[in-house]
Amino acid sequence: MINLMMKSTEVSATATRRRFSTAGKVRILREADAAAHETGGVTALLRREGIYSSHHPAGERERDEAIMKIVDDTSSEDGIDATCDALGVCRATYYRSRRPHMYGAHYQVRCPRSLPVEPRQAILDVFHEDRFSDLAVAQVYAILLDEGRYLGSERTMYRLISDNEICGRQK
Repeated sequence: MINLMMKSTEVSATATRRRFSTAGKVRILREADAAAHETGGVTALLRREGIYSSHHPAGERERDEAIMKIVDDTSSEDGIDATCDALGVCRATYYRSRRPHMYGAHYQVRCPRSLPVEPRQAILDVFHEDRFSDLAVAQVYAILLDEGRYLGSERTMYRLISDNEICGRQK
């Protein structure tokens, strides 16, 4: 005899999305952390809950991002303070995670001992004079000292020439 009481395998016209409560999400994350030490423990948990493995954050960073996403999703209902308290997340950590990450210096820091703009320009003007166009930096430095003009050290002159890409006939 054929069993007519079988479940229908037909796909419904409208898909329904599963909804997890905050407590349910926290419970699943905590169980996943505990099951991570057992072989196949996380896989069994995901299978039991009906969650694809791609939905479970694999690493610590992904886990933190997932918790912050939970706070984002549920804070409109419960408030950020209550959601962070329920998840055991510090509010400062949540707000810090919302800021974009900035790498490197945020602004150009000028060394207080660097050469000011006027003396720097004076050295560059000297190197643009016709009489110094074919001379090496050491020769220009020596001639300026013979004339009683000290604009900067020889190394400073080399540094300025390098920074301003002055070489050969362009000096």
